[in-house]
Amino acid sequence: GEIQARRSSELGLERGGKITEIFVAEGDRVSRGDPLARLDTRNLEAKQRQLQAQRDRALAQLEQLQTGPRQEDIAAARARVRNVKEELALLKTQRSRREFLYSEGAISQEQRDEFASREQALQARLEEAQSQLQELLSGTRPEEIAAQQATVKEIEASLEDVEITLDKSVLTAPFN
Repeated sequence: GEIQARRSSELGLERGGKITEIFVAEGDRVSRGDPLARLDTRNLEAKQRQLQAQRDRALAQLEQLQTGPRQEDIAAARARVRNVKEELALLKTQRSRREFLYSEGAISQEQRDEFASREQALQARLEEAQSQLQELLSGTRPEEIAAQQATVKEIEASLEDVEITLDKSVLTAPFN
């Protein structure tokens, strides 16, 4: 008598690469879905770990954006505004004295103008500090949160692609 297999199949992997493991020998019985061979997946596993780390970082940044600024940052910004206001008040008093000294001929116009210039610069610093405080008080813009959510989704899609490629790196038995 002649022995023939009931079924035969031409098997192949969807992706190319070096086979690192063969799980069965000729004549072994296998069940449908049993792994037969595996390709080298070290580069894919490294990419998977890299994407997982990127996803974790992106999720942490998203959480930070959703939480908003810390109370300590807001307190520091308020302190900066107070500090600049106090400096400006002192400078205005000094400038008033310089105006009097100028009118008495005790100082030059250049010295008087120098104080006026410093006052304008300090006023600009105050406006900047107030703007930064207002930005912190307003919280995170919805567009920033949406952009970070999109970044997380993009990384998760890349991670899913790597996982599919890893699955395709194992040759499985199509039938018993």
